[in-house]
Amino acid sequence: MAIKLNLDPAIFRWQARHGEKMTYAELAKLAGISEPTIYRLTSGQPTKLDLNKLNRICKVLECDPGDLLEFKDSRLTTNLADAEWQMQQRLDDLETLRQHMQADVDKDT
Repeated sequence: MAIKLNLDPAIFRWQARHGEKMTYAELAKLAGISEPTIYRLTSGQPTKLDLNKLNRICKVLECDPGDLLEFKDSRLTTNLADAEWQMQQRLDDLETLRQHMQADVDKDT
């Protein structure tokens, strides 16, 4: 289980309100945070988040911390990946079955 900083939705809302574009570089400059720090915080990699930095980002984007923080259940992600793999296997099996059935029909005609 992990908490991820997801800036994009808040940036999009800020852009919609102000009719301007904002890049991570501009956000970093306005918040007084280095660009590498912004990229590291948004990468999803485990990192320490300074609440002062989170506060500065929120002030620039005119949002609350809850608008930026996202809870990721890694067990769910793993289970989802397993389910997707199983679905693909079933689709492959169905395609093989369809091909065999079509071959049988073609042979009979």
